[in-house]
Amino acid sequence: MRGYRWPGRRGHAILWRVDPDGFDDSSRAFAQRFKADTGAAPDSWAAVGYSIMRVLIEALAKSGPQPTRDDLRKVLDATTDVPVRIGFGRCSLMDDRRPVYGTYVLKIENGSYVAVKN
Repeated sequence: MRGYRWPGRRGHAILWRVDPDGFDDSSRAFAQRFKADTGAAPDSWAAVGYSIMRVLIEALAKSGPQPTRDDLRKVLDATTDVPVRIGFGRCSLMDDRRPVYGTYVLKIENGSYVAVKN
C-alpha cells in the first residue's frame, strides 16, 4: 500500500483506516512531515502508531505528575474524543477498551486509492 498505487485494479474497494490525502489540515500536515522525514508517504501503520501514542500521551498528561499503572488505567478507561490521524480523526475507547475511530472505504481510480465520499 505504500504510495497508494495499485495499477490495473479499477473498480475494487477496500476498507482502510487512513484517507490517503488526509481528512483535515492536521492529518495532511502529518503526512507532509512524515514524507519529509522518511522520504515516503505514511502508510496505515505509521498513522496508527502515531495515533496510539497520541492517546497514551493525552492519558499520561491527565494522570498526574507521578502516575501509577492504576492511575493511567483509570484515565484510559475514561478516554474519549482524542485527536488522531486515523479514521475520522477522533478516538474514544469503549468499555472493554476497544478503540473506536472509524474506517474509510477506498476505491481505485487511475491506479490510486481515493476515499469514497458518499
